[in-house]
Amino acid sequence: MEKRTLLRKQDYEFLFQKYVTTNIPGISATKVALRRVLACADFTGWSRREESGRLDRRALTRYAVGDASIFSRREYKESTASAVQILIDVSSSTELQVVYGTSRAQIFSEVASHLSKLLDECNVRFAVTAFCGDRVQRGQTVEESVIFTELKGYDESLRSTQAAIAAIPRLVDDSTPDYSALAETIKSLSRRREQRKILFVLTDADDYQVQHIQHLNEVAKKLGVVIIGIGVGRADITQCFTHSANVKSVAEVFTQSFNKLLKGLV
Repeated sequence: MEKRTLLRKQDYEFLFQKYVTTNIPGISATKVALRRVLACADFTGWSRREESGRLDRRALTRYAVGDASIFSRREYKESTASAVQILIDVSSSTELQVVYGTSRAQIFSEVASHLSKLLDECNVRFAVTAFCGDRVQRGQTVEESVIFTELKGYDESLRSTQAAIAAIPRLVDDSTPDYSALAETIKSLSRRREQRKILFVLTDADDYQVQHIQHLNEVAKKLGVVIIGIGVGRADITQCFTHSANVKSVAEVFTQSFNKLLKGLV
């Protein structure tokens, strides 16, 4: 994936910290909901010398002398064996303002900053990627080419990549090759070894072909990928994804949308 050189890295690091330290009601509840969604029960082995459970044939000799602890049970522990991908639309339409002085891309940057911090605190492996590119209609055929910009890789620390996440508005360019970007990301995420795979999509859904995105939403389900869509703009993203919400501000994401969506996944 392409990586772009950032200017004034310290300024963007400061901006990231400004975003994540802004007090937004609902952030704590979102973190709790995230932990529940990301938690998986991992089989760790067998607990032996139990008085109920599965018969342990090797312990029958103990039974002969009156010992009732001849059973074994599976042992599980809760862990965050999950992989999370945050995919962010940086097409030219995301430069449009939601309110005076705040663009759609800026809201994506703030949401991605808060969400990244929460995921980092949950000790989850996650990546953050922006996309734009070309989308050309040729008769009945749509041709797309995608430019992915990796802002944070799965093996990179948030500390070393926070400037890139805060600088998302600088990447705004070109069109929205939504189908190709989503298809490639779903495919890549589905191949990861983690037990649970979640894809957060931040987009303005500008010029989305709803039926095509609905198809990808179903493909993701079959591949074990859960998509959570957050839309900022005029389009109704809830027509595209099963788990999705339209918002107009960062506060609305965490006070209403995320918590409601995450609770529906537990």
